[in-house]
Amino acid sequence: MDRVRIADTVGISTPIGIFNLIKSLSESSLDMDIEFHGHNDLGMASANAISAVEAGAKSLSVTVNGLGERSGNTPLEQVATALMLTKGFRSRIKTENLMGLCYYIATVSGRPIPLDRPVTGSIVFTHESGIHCAGLLKDLLSYQPYLPETVGRKGSQFVLGSHSGSRSIRHTLGMAGINISRAEAFRLKEVLSHVAV
Repeated sequence: MDRVRIADTVGISTPIGIFNLIKSLSESSLDMDIEFHGHNDLGMASANAISAVEAGAKSLSVTVNGLGERSGNTPLEQVATALMLTKGFRSRIKTENLMGLCYYIATVSGRPIPLDRPVTGSIVFTHESGIHCAGLLKDLLSYQPYLPETVGRKGSQFVLGSHSGSRSIRHTLGMAGINISRAEAFRLKEVLSHVAV
């Protein structure tokens, strides 16, 4: 045998449990590659896969958009992005092509991507909070873990709402060609703060 696959087939393992299991196996079989296959029944497939790699797994079983039985399998796009950004892991996966791939698979599978799905959801780079928007105007990584372009997105987006600050109001309206003064932005902020979300 060249490789052993450890499967969390019903998705009930935890990151610490997976780490301990894979670490123990990799220490006792130094010349055999270990693969991890996870299901997402409790929403931990990505975290479990990252823990498996940290513990010594050489391969991961993943699917685009996490497609699979029940709650699905480990999502390729989440794990590839997380390993690259948090662990400095390099692979042949071109993360800038992930959005196109994921949307294509969503279309042909008839399973749309939820708006807030990590990495690929349409609102994951949308900001309303005044402090977040003000920070992002100074440094694009202040309230985002990575730049949208990393995964093939076209940048961040600000939306106006009850949590908007005057700076983000001026910026958002300015992007639409509407220039207002600071005083007007403060008045609009007051109005927006009373809008029910």
